[in-house]
Amino acid sequence: MSGDSEIWSKGLAMGVLETARNQKRDMYVIHFSDSRSARDLHVNNFERANHHNGREILDFANYFEGGGTMFHPALDLAREKIGSDEKFSKADILFISDCLLYT
Repeated sequence: MSGDSEIWSKGLAMGVLETARNQKRDMYVIHFSDSRSARDLHVNNFERANHHNGREILDFANYFEGGGTMFHPALDLAREKIGSDEKFSKADILFISDCLLYT
């Protein structure tokens, strides 16, 4: 993902971050691409007490994973986070991608 689709996806995620802030919820962002391993994925952690952490927001906005769409490592990492961190025990998972699926 690059160009307009990257800008739109990050804008959408920033809107979700603002909603999480308003609802006093934590947010954990997992950047994904064609990486084969969950441990190689870049994450941003926005805790409800510090949603406006400028460094974390800049890191999130500027980071580019490199392209490609492999959902499984990111899903595995999300499930691990939900299973191991009480703050996320009832979390929602939202995938934002420019991938089009055809049936």
